[in-house]
Amino acid sequence: MDALLEIRARKGCAGSVGQRRPVLAARRTVVLVVIALPAAQPGCSAVVEGDGSGKGGVAADAGGGGDAGPSADGQAPPADGVWQIAAGYNHTCALRGDGTVRCWGSNTLGQLGDGTFAGGPVSVAVKGLHQAVAITAGLDHSCAMLADGTARCWGNNSYGQLGDGTKAHAPLPVEVTGLQNAVGIAAAEFLSCAVLGDGTARCWGINQHAELGNGTKTDSSLPAPVAGVAGAVAVSAFAQHACALLADGTARCWGDNGSGQLGTWPTSEYVPVPVQGLVGAVGIAAGSWHSCAALKQGGARCWGAGTKGQLGDGTGTSSHEIVAVAALAQSVAGLAAGAEHTCAALADGTARCWGGNSAGQLGDGSHKTSNVPVAVKGLAGVVTISAGLMHTCAVLADGTARCWGGNLTGQLGDGSHTPSSVPVEPQGL
Repeated sequence: MDALLEIRARKGCAGSVGQRRPVLAARRTVVLVVIALPAAQPGCSAVVEGDGSGKGGVAADAGGGGDAGPSADGQAPPADGVWQIAAGYNHTCALRGDGTVRCWGSNTLGQLGDGTFAGGPVSVAVKGLHQAVAITAGLDHSCAMLADGTARCWGNNSYGQLGDGTKAHAPLPVEVTGLQNAVGIAAAEFLSCAVLGDGTARCWGINQHAELGNGTKTDSSLPAPVAGVAGAVAVSAFAQHACALLADGTARCWGDNGSGQLGTWPTSEYVPVPVQGLVGAVGIAAGSWHSCAALKQGGARCWGAGTKGQLGDGTGTSSHEIVAVAALAQSVAGLAAGAEHTCAALADGTARCWGGNSAGQLGDGSHKTSNVPVAVKGLAGVVTISAGLMHTCAVLADGTARCWGGNLTGQLGDGSHTPSSVPVEPQGL
């Protein structure tokens, strides 16, 4: 879901970009919106969101990110501003430079993390969360990675997606049991995943479509190792599949494959499979039934469901083979995949979206589906981008945020329930 090109680097690792703000200097940080993936180093890794998102979230859920670093033009959000945003299915969360998190929109199962089940179009603080460096949002749960490499999740826990060993819903953050040294996190429908500093991955929650990637179809309320993933630098998840970006520029995906979203053409895969023909990838983003990757040399590739134009190749057809996104030759600084749409933050600070647009989630001022990228109106200085079910959000270099698309539950955060086909500013961040 959330999917921004991010390089996560521990303090002192080469390959990070720009100067970190003093408030973040003591924390493990995520530098967002880098154009190229540096050579892998022990103890350093790159992450894509998204997620999220992400929901995940070109990184993906940090899934959707963590401490946002400089934008493509070298700017960085103010330390007291928004550093990352995660668009869930019908809610949204924002990470501030001080390590706190605020959420808004649907809260039927506690996914806003304020200890209540009352949602709304104005942001509320996630209680008890002060050292977050990355966030991600799923269907009706949310997660945050902390500076010490642990994670907290809150909201719906029907399938164990909060990772605390129970299936009890939690309107306040709970610790993901046994998860340490996390460097990236992603949330999907009823699933959560993390990349660890050693290049392996863990997933927890539902496993009906082998979303955990551990060779079984048994749910797990505790983090389970993803089989055969080594050298992972990022993870992204949405709906019933997940993908990991590897340090060598290739990717592995697992879970449901009904539309070819794994980049191969068997049915669901119990364990990760290589995305055929993908090389030179620097970011990964999983949507509902499609997946996309940003390339080091510029541009992007997508695969899976394409009937709403979400592959961006100008055809409006599905493909289990990777296809090039049309008219997107410049460097992609952030990539996000939603239910039936995809968005990219470009190196010049603008954004492009393509695919389904029934709620205005492409941000071009229309509700017209597009099978090629269209410009998001009025956006400049984009640092990160995240796509939800039918809405999209971005962080700007001045530390503010913008959201557009569906707003039935207040997920745009502008104090209303009115959908918008152009960006609006969430309030109270």
